Amino acid sequence: MTTIVEVELTDGTKVRGAADFGKGSPANPMTDAELSDKFRPCAEWGGLDGGRAQRIVDLVWRIDELPDVRELTRLLGAARAA
Repeated sequence: MTTIVEVELTDGTKVRGAADFGKGSPANPMTDAELSDKFRPCAEWGGLDGGRAQRIVDLVWRIDELPDVRELTRLLGAARAA
């Protein structure tokens, strides 16, 4: 499962790198903290405010303890809905 990335800079220089097991693959999994840290800025980019993104993280990490998932599904709804 090799990951290859090649980037061409504005001056035409090409930078290339490869990893046999990219971060997040089964052979090189992310920690819970890394996964949370990746989710928050992605959620914010998608229109969720930081507090809402953090609340989602908090609920997801204890989803098996929730009496129901309505709060989580509401938070995961469209950004304009909250």
